[in-house]
Amino acid sequence: MHRQQGICSQNLKVRKVHNLCNILNKKLTYGILFELILSMFIRLILFLLLSHSLVACISLSTVNIQVLEPAPFAVTPDISSPALLNRNIFEVPAEITLNDSADGIFELNFYNQATTELIYSLAGILNESPATEFIDEYKILEMPGNDPTLVPLPLEPEYAGFICDSLDADALFSLEFLNFNYSDSVTLMPPAPGTYGYSYFIGEISIAILAVWRIYKSHPAGLTDEYFWYDTLKWQESVYNIEDFDHYLPSPEEAIHEASYYTALEFARRVSPFWLGEERYYFTRGNYRLRLAAGFMEKSQTANAELIYEELLNHRNKNTAAAAAFNMGFISELRGDYRKALNFARRSYQLKRRSVTGEYIEILEERLEKSNELDRQLGR
Repeated sequence: MHRQQGICSQNLKVRKVHNLCNILNKKLTYGILFELILSMFIRLILFLLLSHSLVACISLSTVNIQVLEPAPFAVTPDISSPALLNRNIFEVPAEITLNDSADGIFELNFYNQATTELIYSLAGILNESPATEFIDEYKILEMPGNDPTLVPLPLEPEYAGFICDSLDADALFSLEFLNFNYSDSVTLMPPAPGTYGYSYFIGEISIAILAVWRIYKSHPAGLTDEYFWYDTLKWQESVYNIEDFDHYLPSPEEAIHEASYYTALEFARRVSPFWLGEERYYFTRGNYRLRLAAGFMEKSQTANAELIYEELLNHRNKNTAAAAAFNMGFISELRGDYRKALNFARRSYQLKRRSVTGEYIEILEERLEKSNELDRQLGR
């Protein structure tokens, strides 16, 4: 009797242990399944996010274009064939300084070279503008100056008119005065407090520029504009070895050359329309026809792409129709038809309110205003 009860008790314990093992196995199985499902879910979310990111990155293609900007103080449309004059050529046998500052010593022959390069740079920049005819070397004159520290008196109207007539020019753009004040410095900087860093050097180059320009007309002969311009160019670099400045900072000659070109560029953009680089976008993803048109756009075959976009303007899919309208606006802008481009951009925005389309509408509205000013400046 007692033996039978002992056997039953043992069987009961075995069953309890067996049941406990089953429960543990089930929990382990459910846990593994839960972890597996959770892992698959996380991977799916990451895949969807990555896919969305990739679509967002490659759905638009970026292209750089050149746009014509109006000049803030453009000369009148009747001035289209100017001659250029440099009144900053000084013939002095000995070396002189341009100013009394110990930081700004230049030889006069180098100064003459800088002003000559400036005038030729101005000719090259103006030759890119549609507002002026081609300026060759025969329309570039140099005149001896009297004092490199003083702004000369304006030319007599009759003399300015004589120069214009002899060169078949309708105006004379004259560099009356130019001064470069050069300075450089090197500062030793200690390590930051509480660190074990190294000391380093900060080098800086500075050029203060003062330029005086005058514009003379041929008929009626005389001075029509006078412009005083002042600016400062700076270069700065940090190095651990002071000899490395030669690799990172320009030499005084290189700095002066850059300052000369910058001076010419600033004046040219003040008086004549100029080209400026900007970024534009167009849609490249979508159905087969949109992708086919994008291939034509990449090959600069805009006429073939335009035929496809025209077919898709009334597509039943609003995303497709909006992308086609947006790209039609871009093609219209390339052709200079800003009003038509603006209409297509607004149509695209009505179909699909994308932020990139809203920004493009603002750009085109500004371009339309500038095109009206350009028509006035170019006499169109």
